[in-house]
Amino acid sequence: MERFLLGLLLGLISVGSGTPAWSPILVSATAEAEALQPPLEADELERLAVAATHRVFAFGCATSSNTGTAVAVADGELLTSRHVVAGALLINVAGDTGPTAIAHARVHPTHDLALLRVPPTGGTVLGLAMADPEPGDSMLVSGFVHDELSLTIETATVLDYADGATRGHDGPVMQLDLVVPEGMSGAPVIDDRGRLAGLVYAVEDPPGITLAIPVSALGQAVSEQTQAFLPDTRCL
Repeated sequence: MERFLLGLLLGLISVGSGTPAWSPILVSATAEAEALQPPLEADELERLAVAATHRVFAFGCATSSNTGTAVAVADGELLTSRHVVAGALLINVAGDTGPTAIAHARVHPTHDLALLRVPPTGGTVLGLAMADPEPGDSMLVSGFVHDELSLTIETATVLDYADGATRGHDGPVMQLDLVVPEGMSGAPVIDDRGRLAGLVYAVEDPPGITLAIPVSALGQAVSEQTQAFLPDTRCL
């Protein structure tokens, strides 16, 4: 049975004058079709990662600033971590080779998730995987390390799932055998078919395991539409 995940994103942080209209995110696929799709070659996976991953610059009160990573899930629509952009006065988004665009955000009230809106470019986007990956599955993680110019791409293995209640997330979280540096919050976890399987948001303490919000939670948040993502409260 075909499943549709529709996110209608309305309103966002205003930067400058006016507020852009939000277009729907429509992700559709069938479990049968995805199961039949052969794994992509390594170079094709990396090409998708490079094209769909973006750097986020968030500027807040006074001289505070933050950097992170976002992934394109529809033309002009990106997912990132809420803590990357929460309270920002100005958000800039840039791909691996540019250009830079002003972004507007809505944040999720319980998940460490935010949706960003930028002008549509017709660029590469990642569809959502139909199911959470299994322990032992190999993933690709791409993101922008703080103070480094180029995109970082790493391979990781899904170790297990853990209770997110003690890890800043309402629901199970994916554990990866990877330590990601600062700036990789919001990095996409990509499966071997080029689908978005999760979103990096934290590292276990003590370090050694990276935590990611699984696609089941991402899809649910998107399908909740305007009830899930709220306008952010900017600092005064």
